[in-house]
Order: sequence, then C-alpha cells, then structure tokens
Amino acid sequence: MSKLSETLAKTACIALVAFLDLLASSGHSKIGLRVSANPNELSFLAGSGGNKLAPLYSNALGQEVITTLKHLVTALQLDQHDIVIELIFHILDK
Repeated sequence: MSKLSETLAKTACIALVAFLDLLASSGHSKIGLRVSANPNELSFLAGSGGNKLAPLYSNALGQEVITTLKHLVTALQLDQHDIVIELIFHILDK
C-alpha cells in the first residue's frame, strides 16, 4: 500500500507542477486528494478550502492519477480490494 501511496503522490505532484503559480495565487496552498478504487470503479476527488478544484486543475490531475491508478492496481494485484487513499499537499510559496 505504501508503494501505491508514494506513486500516486508523485504522479499528483507531476500533474500539478505546471499550475503551481496559478494555484498559489488563487489561495490554494493546501490541496486534498482522495483516490478510490474497487473492482467496479476508479475515482478521485480533489479540492482545496472545502471546494472542488477547478476543471483546469482536476482534469490535468485526473488524467495522470487515473492512468497511474489503473496500472498500479493491476500490477500490485489489488483489483479485488476496496482501496481509499487520502493525500494532502502543501504548496510553499516564497
């Protein structure tokens, strides 16, 4: 499970790095990501400050996270289990 969490965290960071300035200027300094997988469905929710992220960010994040999740669930043989992972990211703006 730690390999899955680590890889999803790296994937999310890579997906959002192009948007760091926009996210920080919009006041999104803390971002939450909840990833769910079960035998029938893969999904994610991403938000900041109690609101969902704008489509610009969530679409970029979703493309990367869902692709990675599909690969990992199969590779790690987790496709018969219910999985929920919640990650928190802090954007440090200097």
